[in-house]
Amino acid sequence: MVSEWTVDEYYARVKNLLKEMHLWEEAERRFKAPHIKNLVRKILEKYEEAQVDPQYFDWKPVFANILSYDSLEKFYKREVEPKLPKPKITEMKEKTEEAYITKETSYLEAQLMSLIEDARTLHPELGAEILKRARERIAEALGQIEDLDRLYLEVSRLKEEARRERAKAREYKAKTQELEKELRKLYEEISALRQQLEEAKKAQKRYIYKMVALKAIAHIPSFLGEDGKVYGPFEAGQIFNVPEKDAHKLISRGLAQPWKPTAFTPEAPKAPKAPKEEIKAKATQLWNEYIDATLGYEPTKAMQIARQLRELRKQLFS
Repeated sequence: MVSEWTVDEYYARVKNLLKEMHLWEEAERRFKAPHIKNLVRKILEKYEEAQVDPQYFDWKPVFANILSYDSLEKFYKREVEPKLPKPKITEMKEKTEEAYITKETSYLEAQLMSLIEDARTLHPELGAEILKRARERIAEALGQIEDLDRLYLEVSRLKEEARRERAKAREYKAKTQELEKELRKLYEEISALRQQLEEAKKAQKRYIYKMVALKAIAHIPSFLGEDGKVYGPFEAGQIFNVPEKDAHKLISRGLAQPWKPTAFTPEAPKAPKAPKEEIKAKATQLWNEYIDATLGYEPTKAMQIARQLRELRKQLFS
């Protein structure tokens, strides 16, 4: 909204211009000073809407023709309004292209009707010709305005899309950098874990099997040890190291003996088992003796034979 101070300033300027041209007294008598001031206010409001400095308005040439009209409305429409700045599309209050075109159409129609009125006062046929030409010119102008508006809206849309794309590109770049940092960090952690795993595997291979030093008593052919390695062949008197379980096997078979004292104690050789046929024959004999002792009323002897039969039964089914 235009300040009252600005209105007073430009009203005083218009008043001085009219006094210089010796038009003020007649203008004040015909139109009255308050109405002239309101006209100045209206002009300033139009310039403020267009965001243009009112200094650019041709105050003196325009107001020099004020006495050529019998009303300020006609003076405004024919002398002032054509020289006012047109509002920019981006600064219009209307939000749509249709509203702007409608406003421009109304403005052109008002100008057209004013011209037609003047033409009819001169010549009726001339007024009809002017109307025809004016309509053609309006159609052409509206088409140009529509094309310009569409072009402007398209350019604005493309600019907005470009701005959004640039913002997205910056956002994606920042996210990519963050992901790269995370990936590098994960890669370092994986490398450290892999190294720890390799060291653990080496330690497991190195210390999981307890080795025992042996001395070969006889020839020992090659064999696959418990740790998956191949040992041998070894000749009698040769000193070698093998896993503890393999050492136990070699000592049990009489192929080697401990070279140094170790925690390993060889098992005593087991007594050979009696053949099952002998056990069955002895069991049959004891059974017959058991029957005889029972029939002969010899309970002590029968109990002893029964114990022997139980032992034989264990040997037979073990």
